[in-house]
Amino acid sequence: NGNPGATDETITLGVYRKSDRALVRSITIPLGTVESVSYTNPDPACNNDAVQTDRLVYASDPQNLSGPQFTSPSGYFVMWDRCCRNDVIDNIVVPNTPMTFYTEFPSVNIVNSSPALFPPLRDYACANQPFYAIFTGDDPDGDSLAYSLSTPLAGFSDANDPIPGLQNQLPTIPTVIFRNGHSLSNMIIGTPSLAIDQS
Repeated sequence: NGNPGATDETITLGVYRKSDRALVRSITIPLGTVESVSYTNPDPACNNDAVQTDRLVYASDPQNLSGPQFTSPSGYFVMWDRCCRNDVIDNIVVPNTPMTFYTEFPSVNIVNSSPALFPPLRDYACANQPFYAIFTGDDPDGDSLAYSLSTPLAGFSDANDPIPGLQNQLPTIPTVIFRNGHSLSNMIIGTPSLAIDQS
Protein backbone atom coordinates (compact mmCIF):
# COMPACT_ATOMS: atom_id res chain seq x y z
CA ASN A 1 0.00 0.00 0.00
CA GLY A 2 2.98 2.33 -0.33
CA ASN A 3 2.87 5.41 -2.51
CA PRO A 4 5.81 5.54 -4.98
CA GLY A 5 5.47 9.33 -4.97
CA ALA A 6 6.56 9.35 -1.33
CA THR A 7 10.15 8.48 -2.27
CA ASP A 8 11.93 11.83 -1.97
CA GLU A 9 15.19 12.59 -3.78
CA THR A 10 16.30 14.66 -0.77
CA ILE A 11 15.14 15.15 2.81
CA THR A 12 15.68 18.27 4.92
CA LEU A 13 16.31 17.85 8.64
CA GLY A 14 15.68 20.62 11.14
CA VAL A 15 18.10 20.98 14.07
CA TYR A 16 16.41 22.73 17.03
CA ARG A 17 17.44 23.91 20.50
CA LYS A 18 15.47 22.05 23.16
CA SER A 19 15.29 25.07 25.50
CA ASP A 20 13.24 27.30 23.18
CA ARG A 21 12.57 24.97 20.20
CA ALA A 22 14.30 27.48 17.87
CA LEU A 23 15.70 26.35 14.52
CA VAL A 24 19.50 26.32 14.64
CA ARG A 25 20.36 24.66 11.34
CA SER A 26 18.83 22.83 8.40
CA ILE A 27 20.59 19.90 6.75
CA THR A 28 19.56 18.57 3.33
CA ILE A 29 20.53 14.97 2.65
CA PRO A 30 20.26 13.20 -0.74
CA LEU A 31 18.83 9.76 -1.34
CA GLY A 32 21.64 7.25 -1.61
CA THR A 33 20.53 3.66 -2.06
CA VAL A 34 17.19 1.91 -2.45
CA GLU A 35 17.01 -1.84 -1.97
CA SER A 36 14.25 -4.38 -1.61
CA VAL A 37 14.08 -6.17 1.73
CA SER A 38 13.66 -9.90 1.09
CA TYR A 39 11.61 -11.72 3.70
CA THR A 40 12.93 -14.91 5.27
CA ASN A 41 9.83 -16.12 7.11
CA PRO A 42 9.73 -19.87 6.48
CA ASP A 43 6.04 -20.34 7.30
CA PRO A 44 4.09 -20.53 4.00
CA ALA A 45 0.94 -19.43 5.85
CA CYS A 46 2.67 -16.09 6.41
CA ASN A 47 3.75 -15.48 2.83
CA ASN A 48 1.91 -12.61 1.24
CA ASP A 49 3.14 -11.17 -2.05
CA ALA A 50 1.28 -7.94 -1.31
CA VAL A 51 3.69 -7.20 1.56
CA GLN A 52 6.80 -5.52 0.14
CA THR A 53 9.35 -3.33 1.86
CA ASP A 54 12.07 -1.10 0.46
CA ARG A 55 15.01 0.20 2.48
CA LEU A 56 15.89 3.79 1.55
CA VAL A 57 19.21 5.15 2.78
CA TYR A 58 19.81 8.92 2.87
CA ALA A 59 23.44 9.87 3.46
CA SER A 60 25.63 12.95 3.54
CA ASP A 61 29.11 13.98 4.56
CA PRO A 62 29.62 14.17 8.36
CA GLN A 63 28.01 17.20 9.99
CA ASN A 64 29.88 19.43 12.45
CA LEU A 65 27.39 20.15 15.24
CA SER A 66 29.78 21.96 17.57
CA GLY A 67 30.89 25.52 18.29
CA PRO A 68 28.95 28.54 19.63
CA GLN A 69 25.70 27.45 17.94
CA PHE A 70 25.66 24.25 19.96
CA THR A 71 26.39 25.26 23.55
CA SER A 72 22.87 25.19 25.02
CA PRO A 73 22.96 23.15 28.28
CA SER A 74 19.57 21.55 27.54
CA GLY A 75 20.81 20.10 24.24
CA TYR A 76 19.23 19.81 20.81
CA PHE A 77 16.97 17.67 18.69
CA VAL A 78 16.83 16.80 15.01
CA MET A 79 13.53 16.09 13.26
CA TRP A 80 12.08 15.26 9.86
CA ASP A 81 8.33 15.52 9.21
CA ARG A 82 6.67 13.64 6.31
CA CYS A 83 3.12 12.72 5.38
CA CYS A 84 1.67 10.16 5.31
CA ARG A 85 1.51 6.82 7.08
CA ASN A 86 -0.04 3.83 5.34
CA ASP A 87 -3.82 4.17 5.19
CA VAL A 88 -4.50 0.56 6.28
CA ILE A 89 -3.12 1.02 9.81
CA ASP A 90 -5.88 0.08 12.24
CA ASN A 91 -4.63 0.94 15.75
CA ILE A 92 -4.76 4.75 15.34
CA VAL A 93 -7.76 6.98 14.68
CA VAL A 94 -6.44 8.55 11.46
CA PRO A 95 -4.39 5.88 9.63
CA ASN A 96 -2.68 8.27 7.23
CA THR A 97 -1.53 10.58 10.01
CA PRO A 98 1.83 12.22 9.21
CA MET A 99 5.00 10.90 10.82
CA THR A 100 7.92 12.65 12.47
CA PHE A 101 11.36 11.12 12.95
CA TYR A 102 13.16 12.60 15.96
CA THR A 103 16.44 12.26 17.84
CA GLU A 104 18.11 14.26 20.61
CA PHE A 105 21.75 15.02 21.31
CA PRO A 106 23.48 16.88 24.17
CA SER A 107 25.56 20.04 24.08
CA VAL A 108 28.94 18.38 23.73
CA ASN A 109 31.94 19.28 21.61
CA ILE A 110 33.22 15.78 20.96
CA VAL A 111 33.51 13.46 17.99
CA ASN A 112 30.62 10.99 18.32
CA SER A 113 29.88 7.90 16.27
CA SER A 114 26.44 6.52 15.54
CA PRO A 115 25.71 3.03 16.82
CA ALA A 116 26.05 0.08 14.45
CA LEU A 117 22.55 -1.35 14.71
CA PHE A 118 20.71 -4.39 13.46
CA PRO A 119 20.20 -5.11 9.75
CA PRO A 120 16.72 -4.39 8.33
CA LEU A 121 14.08 -6.79 9.60
CA ARG A 122 13.44 -9.56 7.08
CA ASP A 123 10.42 -11.16 8.73
CA TYR A 124 6.96 -9.86 9.48
CA ALA A 125 4.53 -10.79 12.19
CA CYS A 126 1.77 -13.28 11.44
CA ALA A 127 -1.65 -13.17 13.09
CA ASN A 128 -2.01 -15.51 16.07
CA GLN A 129 1.66 -16.53 16.07
CA PRO A 130 4.46 -15.42 18.40
CA PHE A 131 6.89 -12.95 16.83
CA TYR A 132 10.26 -11.81 18.14
CA ALA A 133 12.76 -9.34 16.67
CA ILE A 134 16.32 -8.79 17.85
CA PHE A 135 17.41 -5.14 17.98
CA THR A 136 20.86 -5.51 19.52
CA GLY A 137 23.63 -3.23 18.34
CA ASP A 138 27.05 -1.87 19.25
CA ASP A 139 28.38 1.64 19.63
CA PRO A 140 32.01 2.38 18.65
CA ASP A 141 32.27 4.96 21.46
CA GLY A 142 31.01 2.52 24.07
CA ASP A 143 27.75 4.42 24.64
CA SER A 144 24.94 2.36 26.12
CA LEU A 145 21.92 1.56 23.96
CA ALA A 146 18.45 1.31 25.49
CA TYR A 147 15.00 0.94 23.94
CA SER A 148 11.53 1.92 25.09
CA LEU A 149 8.12 2.11 23.47
CA SER A 150 6.67 5.59 23.00
CA THR A 151 3.58 7.07 21.41
CA PRO A 152 4.51 7.80 17.77
CA LEU A 153 4.93 11.43 16.78
CA ALA A 154 2.50 12.75 14.18
CA GLY A 155 3.94 16.03 12.94
CA PHE A 156 2.67 19.04 11.02
CA SER A 157 2.43 17.75 7.45
CA ASP A 158 -0.73 16.54 5.72
CA ALA A 159 -1.80 15.12 2.36
CA ASN A 160 -2.03 18.65 0.88
CA ASP A 161 1.40 19.64 2.22
CA PRO A 162 3.33 16.36 2.63
CA ILE A 163 6.76 17.99 3.08
CA PRO A 164 6.25 21.21 5.06
CA GLY A 165 9.00 23.79 5.32
CA LEU A 166 10.95 24.09 8.55
CA GLN A 167 9.51 26.37 11.21
CA ASN A 168 11.76 28.92 12.92
CA GLN A 169 10.02 28.26 16.24
CA LEU A 170 8.63 24.77 16.58
CA PRO A 171 5.53 24.10 18.71
CA THR A 172 5.15 20.85 20.61
CA ILE A 173 5.07 17.98 18.14
CA PRO A 174 1.65 16.26 18.20
CA THR A 175 1.35 12.50 18.64
CA VAL A 176 -0.94 9.93 17.04
CA ILE A 177 -4.32 9.21 18.64
CA PHE A 178 -4.87 5.55 19.46
CA ARG A 179 -8.18 3.86 18.70
CA ASN A 180 -10.23 2.56 21.63
CA GLY A 181 -8.62 -0.55 23.10
CA HIS A 182 -5.12 0.54 22.05
CA SER A 183 -2.65 2.60 24.09
CA LEU A 184 1.05 3.01 24.77
CA SER A 185 0.94 -0.16 26.87
CA ASN A 186 -1.23 -2.00 24.34
CA MET A 187 -0.15 -0.78 20.89
CA ILE A 188 -0.48 -4.16 19.21
CA ILE A 189 -3.01 -6.31 21.02
CA GLY A 190 -1.91 -9.86 21.73
CA THR A 191 -1.04 -12.38 24.40
CA PRO A 192 1.36 -10.92 25.27
CA SER A 193 0.95 -7.50 23.64
CA LEU A 194 3.91 -5.71 22.01
CA ALA A 195 6.72 -5.29 24.56
CA ILE A 196 10.51 -4.96 24.93
CA ASP A 197 12.33 -7.44 27.16
CA GLN A 198 15.63 -7.00 29.02
CA SER A 199 17.70 -8.93 26.47
